[in-house]
Amino acid sequence: MHTRPESEIAEKLGLDFERVRDHFAMLEEDGLVEVTRTSSGHSAFPTSKGRLMITEPEYMFKRLTGPMMIQVLIEAVEKSESIPQANRKSITDRLSELKNDPYISGLGSGAILEIVKKLAGF
Repeated sequence: MHTRPESEIAEKLGLDFERVRDHFAMLEEDGLVEVTRTSSGHSAFPTSKGRLMITEPEYMFKRLTGPMMIQVLIEAVEKSESIPQANRKSITDRLSELKNDPYISGLGSGAILEIVKKLAGF
């Protein structure tokens, strides 16, 4: 069976597969990644433009925000089976408060940049 990178990422991070797939499609449409079929499944590789996005923060600042990151966390908490149902609402409420904090809006790009660098081995 050939797996796609978005399946593996969604499973490992507890995110919605469709959302991860949409992000991969957007990254592919923007020319930032190339998804190719390999003998062991599918792999995603950053293109030259994608590598620049990883190494040049201004590429990231155009797309990613702290509130976007927090929304992804909220969705992951809502879908998580490891977080007791009784705790999910209080966690998502606290995250929603942070999402609206003006100091959070500029933090997303830097955090995502560091995650992408680690994943890409930079």
